[in-house]
Amino acid sequence: MRTSSNRSRQRGFNLIEVMAAVLVVAFGLLGLAKVQAMAVSDAATSGSRSIAAMQVQSLAAMMHANPGFWQTSSATASPCSVAGSSLSSCSTLSAYAGTNCLQPTATCSSSQMAAYDVQSWALSLSNLLPQFTATITCSTAENNAATTSGGTEYSCAVTMNWSEKFVALNKAVAQAGTGSGVTANYTTTVWP
Repeated sequence: MRTSSNRSRQRGFNLIEVMAAVLVVAFGLLGLAKVQAMAVSDAATSGSRSIAAMQVQSLAAMMHANPGFWQTSSATASPCSVAGSSLSSCSTLSAYAGTNCLQPTATCSSSQMAAYDVQSWALSLSNLLPQFTATITCSTAENNAATTSGGTEYSCAVTMNWSEKFVALNKAVAQAGTGSGVTANYTTTVWP
């Protein structure tokens, strides 16, 4: 025989328990979505930084291939600023802007080749990192230890800046304005 106390005992879940379970699952899914968004953002950021590093190394290879310009006082005349595919404040190279040294009949001087290299590098880079700027600053230093003749050593600092967008980790970072974008940079020194 069943008593009334057995009837009052519930079987299954009531509505409040189901709502609490749905709420817990929803918060878990939101957290998972945030982790996935941050992973995608971090992948894009690391991709931009890898592109910047490879492109600067590409310019370094061009500098190594043209010591007739980069290992002379012409390279140290003034810093060279690059934005998009244009050279600015680059007194030595700006004079040769627009020279195409890849034509079969072209005979280019080392200065013309350096201008062509920097312009083609900048054009390639503007397709990969649209809002970049770069500065090439060359200098000399007496280097008595490296050469037996006590020659002059030339070095060039290449600095690139570009905008990166990423997902903010938390609300405080987003409100500080650093969650939507930041200017990243990459600097290396090249001895041509």
